[in-house]
Amino acid sequence: MQPSRNLRQSLWKVFACDFRWLTQPESSGDSNVEFPSVEDYVIDKNSPDGESDPVVTESSSYFYTYTTVQSVSVWKCEFSPRIRDSFQAWNQTIYYWMDSYVYQRCQGPRLLRSVVTLFIYAYCFGVQPNHLLAVITLPLISQTEEGIATLMAFFGFVLPPGGLAFIRWFFRRRALDYLTVGWILLSLEETLAFWGSLGYFVHVAGFVAALAHLALSKFVSAFERWQVENPGEDVAVATARNLSQTGKAWEGLVVDTIL
Repeated sequence: MQPSRNLRQSLWKVFACDFRWLTQPESSGDSNVEFPSVEDYVIDKNSPDGESDPVVTESSSYFYTYTTVQSVSVWKCEFSPRIRDSFQAWNQTIYYWMDSYVYQRCQGPRLLRSVVTLFIYAYCFGVQPNHLLAVITLPLISQTEEGIATLMAFFGFVLPPGGLAFIRWFFRRRALDYLTVGWILLSLEETLAFWGSLGYFVHVAGFVAALAHLALSKFVSAFERWQVENPGEDVAVATARNLSQTGKAWEGLVVDTIL
C-alpha cells in the first residue's frame, strides 16, 4: 500500500493538485469520507496524523491549480488582434516572471522598458543576433497597432465593427511570419537578406506608425480614439462602465506591462 501512496503523492505534485481523483482517501480506513473539494481534503489531512505527508505539508501553505503551470492559450495566441495579448498567451509562466521581476523593476519610458525586458527574454533562446533582432522588434508591432488607431482617429475615419481588429490581426500575423524567419534561417546575413527582399516592411511600418502616434496623439481626444476602437458601441453604456472602472468617462485603463 505504501508504494501506491507514494505514487499518488508524486502525481499530485506533477499535476499541481488539480485532479480530485488523486485526492481521494485510501480505501482501507476512510473510504466513506467525502471531501467536496481538493482544498477541503488538504485541510482535513493537515492534522497530526498527516504531518509527515510532504504533499500535505507543502499544500498547507500553497494551493496549486492548473493555471499555476498553464503555459499556452492557443486560442488567444492565434486570434488575439493585438500583439500584447498574443504574447501574453504564449509562454505565460515566463511572461509573468519577466513582467514581474524585470519589466516592473526597469526605469524609464514604457517602450524602453519593453525593449530591455525583451532583450533579456531573447537571451533565453541563445545569443544569436537574428533571434535578438526578431524579439526586440515586437515593440514596433505594438506601436504600429497604436499608430493605426491614432491615424484613423486623427482623420476621422471609422471602420465597421471588427474592421480595426481585423486589420490589426492581419498585420500581426504577417509580422510574426516575417519575424519567424529569424528562427528558421540560421545566420544573420540570410535573415537580413530575406527581410530586405520584403523591404523591411515591419520595421518601416513600425517606425512610421510610432512617429505618427507620438506626433498626432496629442491632437486626438480619448473619445475620438474610443470611437475608432469601438464602433457601434452604445456611448451611454460605455460611459457608465468607464466611470465605474476608472472614475473617468473616456480615459481607459493605464496599461503598464510588456508591449
